[in-house]
Amino acid sequence: MKRFYWLILILVISCRANAQEDNSNHLIPSASQFFEFHNAFWTNMHHFLYVKARAQLNTQDSQRRAVIGVKKDLDRIDQLPKRDRDIWEKTLLYYRENLASASILFDRKLSKISGLLALEESNKSIQTEELDNELVQILTQAAKVYRAHWWPDHKKKNKEWVDSMSPLLKEHEVKLEKRLTSIYNNKWPAEGMRVDVCAYTNWAGAYSTWPPQRIAYASTDSTLGGTSGLETLFHEAMHFVERVVSRDLYQKTRSLDKQIPSQFTHAIIFYSSGYAVKEVIPDHVPYALARGFWNREPWKGNLILIEEHWVPYLEGKISLEESLDRMAKSFK
Repeated sequence: MKRFYWLILILVISCRANAQEDNSNHLIPSASQFFEFHNAFWTNMHHFLYVKARAQLNTQDSQRRAVIGVKKDLDRIDQLPKRDRDIWEKTLLYYRENLASASILFDRKLSKISGLLALEESNKSIQTEELDNELVQILTQAAKVYRAHWWPDHKKKNKEWVDSMSPLLKEHEVKLEKRLTSIYNNKWPAEGMRVDVCAYTNWAGAYSTWPPQRIAYASTDSTLGGTSGLETLFHEAMHFVERVVSRDLYQKTRSLDKQIPSQFTHAIIFYSSGYAVKEVIPDHVPYALARGFWNREPWKGNLILIEEHWVPYLEGKISLEESLDRMAKSFK
């Protein structure tokens, strides 16, 4: 009887081991001591399907630069063997009907799905029991198709992007981490910053979300390389660091019975991240400036307040407390 028990136990352990890959494979070595770059299968396929399905729905943001390249990938569908094409089309239909119309950043259900799939890393099969059974079945079938036709190329591009960023991180990240955490009077997350590098993410090319605390970053977005990529990495990280400042500003504003302008705290992140990178790389053009953010509302109005009340703090002329007080009083 004991021999039979141990045989069953060995079989169970073996099955679980076979369902998982060596998850060290999904980590991309880099020079960074603050960011941990993941090149994982399930989150890449999930984002790819999401972006492709939105393109088929012809959503307004499907024309944005970070996702426009998916149309070339869409052309490959007609070249797939019929069985693979049928499976892929069925999966895209599911995404169009159930997921693609929602925001991958703000929709709670979709955000949870994305987080769970990120934690699956590159397991050969989905291990979590928290996902809907129908979704798991559909993704399991689609995995064979994605692994055969797209994943090798996406995986390669993800690694190439991290490799291209490593020299910049090695040279500048220590100064940037110190400067930006000082600006926001907070510490870098003790667990580090997870970055899920994917061929596609969403229309913006990068976003931050939790749980789990992570950054999703598109390796195929040509505008997010070089120093712009460096700025964007720290920009996304600041969404986890700036919470104390946002909380204090909210409390001061509320005590005055006023309201924080739309996108104001986000505008501060844009400005501060670009400002910090330009301090260490003088010829860097801050992302918001390069993309024309400050020329349109609500960013244009936010910039006026930032230059009047936040920049003096960045220049060391006033304290953080005074800067927040002045901003709160300036709001309507």
